[in-house]
Amino acid sequence: DSTHVVVLGGLEHVQDSEGLLERLRLLCGSTPKRFLFVVPNVAFIVQRLMLLLGQFNYSREGILDRTHSRLFTFRSLHRLLREEGFRITTQAGIPAPFRKALGEGIATTFLTGLNQVLVRVARPLFSYEIAVEAESTPALPIALRDAICSHPSSEKVGRPGAITPLPTGRFAIDSPGGLPR
Repeated sequence: DSTHVVVLGGLEHVQDSEGLLERLRLLCGSTPKRFLFVVPNVAFIVQRLMLLLGQFNYSREGILDRTHSRLFTFRSLHRLLREEGFRITTQAGIPAPFRKALGEGIATTFLTGLNQVLVRVARPLFSYEIAVEAESTPALPIALRDAICSHPSSEKVGRPGAITPLPTGRFAIDSPGGLPR
C-alpha cells in the first residue's frame, strides 16, 4: 500500500483527464495519497515564439507530440487538479532537455544552467515541463461512506431506516416497501 503515485507523461495523453483523476481518487479510498504529475508546458517560450511566427506543428515527440490529447499550462493544470479534488502542495518548472537535443558538452551545460535560472525568474515562460505534487482528498462516495459508517444509524444495518454502504460506492437505504415517494 503505497502513499506516493507518480504520473509521468500520462495526463496529456488521456482524452478524459477528469475521469482519470476521479478514478484515481476513488482508488485512494479515505487515505490521502501524494501524487507527482509531470506534463509538458505548452506555454514554454519556444512554443510561444513558434506560435507568434504562425507555427503550430505537431511532431513525434516533445511538447506538441502527436499523441497528446490535452495541452497544459501551470494555471490549467492547477485548475484541473483543484476541480478534481486534489490539494496542490508543491510545484516546479523543469528545464528543456538540452542534453537529449545537443548531447554532452559545454553548450549543453551552459544552456541548462541558464534555463534553470530563467525558470526561477519566470517559471511559466521558461519551464519546458511542469511538475506538481498534489495530495488526493477522499472522493464524495468515499467521504459519504465513511461518514455514514461512523454514524450511529449504521449499527442498524438490515433494520428500517438503516443506510448501508455498497461495494460500488453507492448506498442502500433499508426501508420496508422501498423508498418513500
